[in-house]
Amino acid sequence: MGWSSSSLAMLLSSLTALHDEHKSALQVETFYPMRLVISYDDDATSNVDLYGGVIRLHPAATPIQWLEILKSVTEDSLTELDKNQRALRLNAKAVQNGLNVKLKKGLTCPSIEYHAFVKRLARWLEKDAEALKSGIAQTSNEVALTRLQLVVEADQACRRARLNKDGSIRVGSGMGGNEILKSISRWSKDAREMVEERTVEITKAKDAVALARSQLGLSRVYHETKSTVTLPEVVDSLLRLVKIDAVHNQEVVKLAGQSLGITGRGHFVHLADDGSIVIPHDWT
Repeated sequence: MGWSSSSLAMLLSSLTALHDEHKSALQVETFYPMRLVISYDDDATSNVDLYGGVIRLHPAATPIQWLEILKSVTEDSLTELDKNQRALRLNAKAVQNGLNVKLKKGLTCPSIEYHAFVKRLARWLEKDAEALKSGIAQTSNEVALTRLQLVVEADQACRRARLNKDGSIRVGSGMGGNEILKSISRWSKDAREMVEERTVEITKAKDAVALARSQLGLSRVYHETKSTVTLPEVVDSLLRLVKIDAVHNQEVVKLAGQSLGITGRGHFVHLADDGSIVIPHDWT
């Protein structure tokens, strides 16, 4: 949400007080395994998602409105959630084994839409097993070597398959089995090469982080996930920081015990809400 820690703490405190005061009005003793999501998303079709296992509360809503949402969760709700999750795991296993892929729900895909996609694809695999074997036989022998990741986005957000920067293949929830198979065949080689490149980048980034923590005494080093900074840029930034000339060594010592964040270009050096020192990767 982009909230500060203090604002989030106040919201959670209000929610805890609401639970303590109205606990007897709730229909269940525990909401487990459901997750609580506090979001401004006004496009959500339901505040209680029995496919994704999410209770969604709007931060601008009143405590009474929150209570009504929490009261709507019953034992039957949890039973239905468990049933849906079991079906998803069963269907996902069939799809992942049949196509030799890993499935992931994209940010734009509603849970119910994702469940329907996986179920439909599993049924297609069961029905058209011979067609599947024929399709794979026409592709490179490399297709079956490593499981590629399919990221399923909402149908309106993804009409055609695309290759993501991390080597995953983005598909739409409205795509059929044959189209999915053709997409895997088309993008498998490029996707695998990108995954290998990404693996090398991650290894180099881990080494650079370990070196920076060791040399500068940093307690934590991270790159901001919502920024445009890339792993090679993070590595370059950290290596330059480690190699600072002797004139500035005394300043570097001041970083000992601190948490350091690397962000994209165009930002000033600043303190994050958690006290981390955040610097742009192209610092001078």
